Amino acid sequence: GALPVDDTTQVFIITPEIAKHISSTETPQGVFAVLDTQDYHEKIPDELQGAWLLLDNIQDPGNIGTMVRTADAAGLDGIVFGKGSADIYNPKVVRSMQGSQFHMKLFTGDILDWMAAFQNAGIKTYGTELNDQAVSYDTVKPTSQFALVMGNEGNGVDPEILEKTDQNLYIPMKGEAESLNVAVATGILLFKFVK
Repeated sequence: GALPVDDTTQVFIITPEIAKHISSTETPQGVFAVLDTQDYHEKIPDELQGAWLLLDNIQDPGNIGTMVRTADAAGLDGIVFGKGSADIYNPKVVRSMQGSQFHMKLFTGDILDWMAAFQNAGIKTYGTELNDQAVSYDTVKPTSQFALVMGNEGNGVDPEILEKTDQNLYIPMKGEAESLNVAVATGILLFKFVK
């Protein structure tokens, strides 16, 4: 059958060699598209509300995709990709988001600026860390308004960001593991937070 495209769309048949060259996977689906990318929002909205996830230097595309899908499943309003996080258009990020990027607002920007905006709007900001100042996530009551900052896979949330949150949290662990994968921790926290 014919492809569902309008008359202005150019369609080309390419060789398997070209398909292999332009694909980032071993077994591509066989259909490729070249599109203009949408500029993701960089300006902080004037009226902030709802539940948000802020990504501080999250580098692994698979983790980002899992976190975006989890935020989508939990009903969050938006996600902010902070400095150092993998690019929204990285092919592995796009593939691992599995379409959830079309269900929510995605922004890029400075996490500290966003935190200040949330706090000015009366929305509590939470970070994650393992130290004596952090409290167990069990103490947080579910809410419809919050901003949760999750940090780099190896180093956690930037200390400068942690100093400015309203509260920092940890997830108690009963076994011998020293830490959780950031995407797993995100899922645990988001589903505890959401009302």
